[in-house]
Amino acid sequence: MMIVFNLVSACLVTLASATTTTVIRMDRTYYYSFPIEYIPEEVNARIPGRALLNTFDNFAPLLRSWYGTGRESCLGMLVGDNRVRIDFETPMRITESCDVFLGIGFGSGFAGRFPNHLLTPVSQSEALLVLNPTNPAEYADGGRILYTPLDLSLVDTRQYPIRGALRLSEEPGRTETTVQPLTDSDFFPLGIQMSAIKHTIPRRLLNQLIARIEALGIETFEEGRYMCLNNVTPEQFRALPSFDIIVQSEDGSRQYQIGQLEPDDYLFYTECTNVYEFDLTGGNEFVMNGNLTQKLLIHFDYEHNRIGFADPLVEL
Repeated sequence: MMIVFNLVSACLVTLASATTTTVIRMDRTYYYSFPIEYIPEEVNARIPGRALLNTFDNFAPLLRSWYGTGRESCLGMLVGDNRVRIDFETPMRITESCDVFLGIGFGSGFAGRFPNHLLTPVSQSEALLVLNPTNPAEYADGGRILYTPLDLSLVDTRQYPIRGALRLSEEPGRTETTVQPLTDSDFFPLGIQMSAIKHTIPRRLLNQLIARIEALGIETFEEGRYMCLNNVTPEQFRALPSFDIIVQSEDGSRQYQIGQLEPDDYLFYTECTNVYEFDLTGGNEFVMNGNLTQKLLIHFDYEHNRIGFADPLVEL
Protein backbone atom coordinates (compact mmCIF):
# COMPACT_ATOMS: atom_id res chain seq x y z
CA MET A 1 0.00 0.00 0.00
CA MET A 2 1.60 3.27 -1.12
CA ILE A 3 0.42 6.63 0.18
CA VAL A 4 2.05 9.85 -1.01
CA PHE A 5 1.96 13.05 1.04
CA ASN A 6 2.70 16.27 -0.85
CA LEU A 7 3.96 18.12 2.20
CA VAL A 8 6.91 18.79 4.47
CA SER A 9 6.36 15.71 6.50
CA ALA A 10 7.53 12.82 8.52
CA CYS A 11 5.49 9.74 9.00
CA LEU A 12 2.42 7.69 8.26
CA VAL A 13 0.84 5.92 11.20
CA THR A 14 -1.49 3.07 10.38
CA LEU A 15 -3.30 0.36 12.28
CA ALA A 16 -2.58 -2.19 9.55
CA SER A 17 -0.25 -5.08 10.37
CA ALA A 18 0.83 -5.53 6.73
CA THR A 19 3.87 -3.75 5.33
CA THR A 20 3.03 -0.11 4.61
CA THR A 21 5.30 2.32 2.76
CA THR A 22 4.93 6.07 2.65
CA VAL A 23 6.83 8.69 0.67
CA ILE A 24 7.56 11.66 2.90
CA ARG A 25 9.17 15.05 2.51
CA MET A 26 12.22 15.74 4.67
CA ASP A 27 12.94 19.11 6.23
CA ARG A 28 15.43 20.38 8.79
CA THR A 29 13.14 21.18 11.70
CA TYR A 30 13.32 19.42 15.06
CA TYR A 31 10.06 17.61 14.42
CA TYR A 32 8.89 16.12 11.17
CA SER A 33 5.25 17.07 10.69
CA PHE A 34 2.32 16.05 8.52
CA PRO A 35 -1.28 17.28 8.24
CA ILE A 36 -4.13 15.38 9.88
CA GLU A 37 -7.84 15.81 10.54
CA TYR A 38 -9.23 15.36 14.04
CA ILE A 39 -12.41 13.36 14.60
CA PRO A 40 -14.60 15.31 17.08
CA GLU A 41 -16.63 13.33 19.56
CA GLU A 42 -19.86 15.27 19.15
CA VAL A 43 -19.87 16.91 15.69
CA ASN A 44 -19.53 15.56 12.17
CA ALA A 45 -17.08 18.17 10.90
CA ARG A 46 -13.37 17.44 10.79
CA ILE A 47 -10.84 19.77 12.45
CA PRO A 48 -7.50 20.36 10.64
CA GLY A 49 -4.26 19.92 12.55
CA ARG A 50 -0.87 18.30 12.27
CA ALA A 51 1.12 15.52 13.88
CA LEU A 52 4.72 15.97 15.01
CA LEU A 53 7.20 13.12 14.95
CA ASN A 54 10.03 13.01 17.49
CA THR A 55 12.66 10.26 17.25
CA PHE A 56 14.22 11.36 20.54
CA ASP A 57 11.40 10.56 22.97
CA ASN A 58 11.56 7.13 24.58
CA PHE A 59 8.45 7.17 26.76
CA ALA A 60 5.78 9.18 24.94
CA PRO A 61 2.29 7.69 24.88
CA LEU A 62 1.04 6.70 21.44
CA LEU A 63 -0.68 10.06 21.02
CA ARG A 64 -1.01 13.06 23.25
CA SER A 65 -2.07 16.64 22.72
CA TRP A 66 0.56 19.32 22.31
CA TYR A 67 -1.85 21.60 24.16
CA GLY A 68 -3.78 20.30 27.14
CA THR A 69 -7.06 22.17 26.71
CA GLY A 70 -9.43 23.13 23.92
CA ARG A 71 -13.07 23.39 23.02
CA GLU A 72 -13.51 20.09 21.16
CA SER A 73 -13.18 16.56 22.56
CA CYS A 74 -11.76 14.30 19.84
CA LEU A 75 -11.65 10.52 19.55
CA GLY A 76 -8.87 10.17 17.00
CA MET A 77 -7.47 11.46 13.73
CA LEU A 78 -7.42 10.70 10.00
CA VAL A 79 -4.20 10.70 7.98
CA GLY A 80 -3.25 10.13 4.35
CA ASP A 81 -5.13 9.98 1.10
CA ASN A 82 -6.88 6.78 2.15
CA ARG A 83 -8.11 8.32 5.41
CA VAL A 84 -6.46 5.89 7.81
CA ARG A 85 -8.04 6.31 11.25
CA ILE A 86 -5.98 6.31 14.45
CA ASP A 87 -7.93 6.30 17.69
CA PHE A 88 -6.60 8.14 20.72
CA GLU A 89 -6.07 6.15 23.89
CA THR A 90 -8.38 8.63 25.60
CA PRO A 91 -10.38 11.50 24.03
CA MET A 92 -8.36 14.72 23.82
CA ARG A 93 -9.56 18.28 23.98
CA ILE A 94 -8.01 20.26 21.15
CA THR A 95 -8.23 23.61 19.44
CA GLU A 96 -8.22 24.30 15.70
CA SER A 97 -4.83 23.57 14.11
CA CYS A 98 -3.74 21.89 17.32
CA ASP A 99 -0.67 19.64 17.20
CA VAL A 100 -0.37 16.03 18.27
CA PHE A 101 3.02 14.95 19.60
CA LEU A 102 4.25 11.53 18.46
CA GLY A 103 7.39 10.14 20.11
CA ILE A 104 8.78 6.97 18.52
CA GLY A 105 11.72 6.11 20.76
CA PHE A 106 12.21 2.78 22.50
CA GLY A 107 9.50 2.32 25.12
CA SER A 108 7.11 4.78 23.46
CA GLY A 109 3.53 4.00 22.52
CA PHE A 110 4.53 4.13 18.85
CA ALA A 111 7.29 1.54 19.41
CA GLY A 112 4.77 -0.68 21.17
CA ARG A 113 2.38 -0.42 18.21
CA PHE A 114 5.03 -0.51 15.48
CA PRO A 115 8.12 -2.27 16.90
CA ASN A 116 9.46 -2.89 13.38
CA HIS A 117 9.85 0.14 11.08
CA LEU A 118 12.55 1.79 9.02
CA LEU A 119 13.27 5.18 7.50
CA THR A 120 15.42 5.56 4.38
CA PRO A 121 16.08 8.54 2.07
CA VAL A 122 15.09 8.24 -1.58
CA SER A 123 16.29 11.70 -2.69
CA GLN A 124 17.68 14.90 -1.20
CA SER A 125 14.19 15.95 -0.11
CA GLU A 126 12.20 12.75 0.25
CA ALA A 127 12.35 9.62 2.34
CA LEU A 128 10.45 6.38 2.63
CA LEU A 129 8.95 5.21 5.89
CA VAL A 130 8.24 1.48 5.99
CA LEU A 131 6.09 0.04 8.77
CA ASN A 132 6.29 -3.69 9.44
CA PRO A 133 8.83 -4.50 6.68
CA THR A 134 9.08 -8.22 5.98
CA ASN A 135 12.54 -7.91 4.39
CA PRO A 136 14.25 -4.70 5.58
CA ALA A 137 17.47 -5.51 3.70
CA GLU A 138 15.73 -5.00 0.33
CA TYR A 139 15.77 -1.25 1.04
CA ALA A 140 19.53 -1.20 1.77
CA ASP A 141 22.40 -0.78 -0.66
CA GLY A 142 23.94 -4.20 -1.19
CA GLY A 143 21.11 -5.81 0.77
CA ARG A 144 23.01 -5.49 4.05
CA ILE A 145 22.06 -3.78 7.30
CA LEU A 146 24.53 -3.51 10.19
CA TYR A 147 22.84 -4.00 13.56
CA THR A 148 23.89 -2.84 17.00
CA PRO A 149 22.11 -4.01 20.16
CA LEU A 150 19.99 -1.91 22.45
CA ASP A 151 21.51 -1.36 25.89
CA LEU A 152 18.51 -1.19 28.17
CA SER A 153 20.64 0.17 31.02
CA LEU A 154 20.84 3.45 29.07
CA VAL A 155 17.12 3.99 28.65
CA ASP A 156 15.89 7.40 29.76
CA THR A 157 13.60 10.04 28.30
CA ARG A 158 16.17 11.77 26.09
CA GLN A 159 18.39 9.27 24.34
CA TYR A 160 18.30 6.09 22.35
CA PRO A 161 19.63 3.12 24.33
CA ILE A 162 22.51 2.19 22.03
CA ARG A 163 26.25 2.75 22.26
CA GLY A 164 28.61 4.26 19.72
CA ALA A 165 32.03 5.84 19.46
CA LEU A 166 33.79 8.59 17.55
CA ARG A 167 37.30 8.07 16.24
CA LEU A 168 39.42 10.76 14.65
CA SER A 169 39.96 9.90 11.01
CA GLU A 170 43.49 9.41 9.79
CA GLU A 171 45.48 12.56 9.18
CA PRO A 172 45.68 13.83 5.58
CA GLY A 173 48.60 12.24 3.76
CA ARG A 174 48.87 9.40 6.27
CA THR A 175 47.74 5.91 5.31
CA GLU A 176 46.97 3.32 7.97
CA THR A 177 46.95 -0.29 6.82
CA THR A 178 45.29 -1.39 10.08
CA VAL A 179 43.03 0.44 12.50
CA GLN A 180 43.25 -0.53 16.15
CA PRO A 181 39.86 -1.65 17.48
CA LEU A 182 38.24 0.54 20.08
CA THR A 183 37.81 -0.72 23.64
CA ASP A 184 34.57 -0.83 25.62
CA SER A 185 35.58 2.35 27.44
CA ASP A 186 35.63 4.24 24.13
CA PHE A 187 31.89 3.74 23.62
CA PHE A 188 29.21 6.05 24.99
CA PRO A 189 25.44 6.56 24.67
CA LEU A 190 24.44 7.33 21.08
CA GLY A 191 21.28 9.27 20.28
CA ILE A 192 19.39 9.65 17.00
CA GLN A 193 17.35 12.68 16.00
CA MET A 194 16.36 14.34 12.76
CA SER A 195 17.08 18.04 13.27
CA ALA A 196 20.07 19.57 11.51
CA ILE A 197 21.63 21.44 14.41
CA LYS A 198 25.41 21.27 14.63
CA HIS A 199 26.89 18.28 16.39
CA THR A 200 28.54 18.62 19.78
CA ILE A 201 31.73 16.62 20.24
CA PRO A 202 31.90 14.53 23.44
CA ARG A 203 34.11 16.10 26.07
CA ARG A 204 36.60 13.24 26.11
CA LEU A 205 37.59 13.93 22.48
CA LEU A 206 37.97 17.71 22.65
CA ASN A 207 41.67 17.73 23.52
CA GLN A 208 42.45 15.42 20.59
CA LEU A 209 40.45 17.64 18.24
CA ILE A 210 42.09 20.85 19.44
CA ALA A 211 45.57 19.33 19.12
CA ARG A 212 44.88 18.29 15.52
CA ILE A 213 43.55 21.77 14.70
CA GLU A 214 46.52 23.58 16.23
CA ALA A 215 48.93 21.24 14.43
CA LEU A 216 47.61 22.77 11.20
CA GLY A 217 48.87 26.19 12.32
CA ILE A 218 45.36 27.53 12.95
CA GLU A 219 45.03 30.24 15.58
CA THR A 220 42.51 29.26 18.28
CA PHE A 221 40.97 31.09 21.21
CA GLU A 222 38.14 30.42 23.65
CA GLU A 223 35.09 32.65 23.85
CA GLY A 224 32.52 31.57 26.40
CA ARG A 225 31.35 28.05 25.60
CA TYR A 226 33.04 27.98 22.19
CA MET A 227 36.50 27.30 20.80
CA CYS A 228 37.11 29.71 17.91
CA LEU A 229 39.29 29.15 14.85
CA ASN A 230 40.54 32.43 13.41
CA ASN A 231 41.30 33.22 9.74
CA VAL A 232 41.18 29.63 8.48
CA THR A 233 42.47 29.36 4.92
CA PRO A 234 40.74 27.09 2.37
CA GLU A 235 43.72 24.72 2.50
CA GLN A 236 43.54 24.52 6.30
CA PHE A 237 39.79 23.92 6.23
CA ARG A 238 40.20 21.00 3.83
CA ALA A 239 42.72 19.50 6.28
CA LEU A 240 40.50 19.82 9.35
CA PRO A 241 39.83 16.50 11.09
CA SER A 242 36.78 14.34 10.61
CA PHE A 243 35.41 11.64 12.90
CA ASP A 244 34.39 8.09 12.05
CA ILE A 245 31.14 7.02 13.76
CA ILE A 246 31.50 3.47 15.08
CA VAL A 247 29.03 0.95 16.51
CA GLN A 248 29.53 -2.63 17.67
CA SER A 249 27.93 -5.70 16.13
CA GLU A 250 25.17 -7.52 17.98
CA ASP A 251 27.55 -10.14 19.37
CA GLY A 252 30.27 -7.60 20.15
CA SER A 253 32.83 -9.30 17.90
CA ARG A 254 33.06 -6.59 15.23
CA GLN A 255 33.02 -2.82 14.91
CA TYR A 256 31.29 -1.01 12.05
CA GLN A 257 31.72 2.49 10.69
CA ILE A 258 28.22 3.76 9.92
CA GLY A 259 29.04 7.34 8.97
CA GLN A 260 31.51 10.18 9.17
CA LEU A 261 31.30 13.51 10.96
CA GLU A 262 32.80 16.21 8.71
CA PRO A 263 34.02 19.66 9.83
CA ASP A 264 30.85 21.24 8.40
CA ASP A 265 28.86 19.05 10.78
CA TYR A 266 30.42 20.39 13.99
CA LEU A 267 31.67 23.89 13.05
CA PHE A 268 29.68 27.13 13.04
CA TYR A 269 30.90 29.88 10.70
CA THR A 270 30.63 33.66 11.10
CA GLU A 271 31.27 35.24 7.70
CA CYS A 272 31.82 38.83 8.84
CA THR A 273 34.73 37.82 11.10
CA ASN A 274 35.90 34.73 9.18
CA VAL A 275 35.76 32.73 12.41
CA TYR A 276 34.79 29.07 12.78
CA GLU A 277 33.77 27.78 16.19
CA PHE A 278 32.61 24.62 17.92
CA ASP A 279 30.87 23.92 21.21
CA LEU A 280 33.02 22.99 24.22
CA THR A 281 30.13 21.89 26.43
CA GLY A 282 29.82 18.31 25.16
CA GLY A 283 28.90 15.65 27.68
CA ASN A 284 29.54 11.94 27.80
CA GLU A 285 27.23 11.09 24.92
CA PHE A 286 26.82 11.86 21.23
CA VAL A 287 23.70 12.63 19.22
CA MET A 288 23.55 11.93 15.49
CA ASN A 289 21.58 14.83 14.01
CA GLY A 290 19.74 15.31 10.73
CA ASN A 291 22.66 16.01 8.43
CA LEU A 292 23.86 12.48 9.25
CA THR A 293 20.64 10.57 9.85
CA GLN A 294 18.98 11.90 6.70
CA LYS A 295 21.69 10.14 4.67
CA LEU A 296 21.25 6.73 6.30
CA LEU A 297 18.77 3.91 6.29
CA ILE A 298 17.84 3.35 9.94
CA HIS A 299 15.92 0.23 10.94
CA PHE A 300 14.21 0.49 14.33
CA ASP A 301 13.89 -3.22 15.14
CA TYR A 302 12.51 -3.16 18.66
CA GLU A 303 11.15 -6.68 18.20
CA HIS A 304 14.74 -7.95 18.41
CA ASN A 305 16.14 -5.19 20.68
CA ARG A 306 18.40 -3.70 18.03
CA ILE A 307 18.82 -0.78 15.64
CA GLY A 308 20.28 -1.22 12.15
CA PHE A 309 22.16 1.17 9.86
CA ALA A 310 22.84 0.94 6.14
CA ASP A 311 23.55 2.99 3.06
CA PRO A 312 20.32 3.75 1.15
CA LEU A 313 19.68 2.46 -2.35
CA VAL A 314 20.19 5.96 -3.78
CA GLU A 315 23.47 7.85 -3.64
CA LEU A 316 22.97 11.25 -1.96
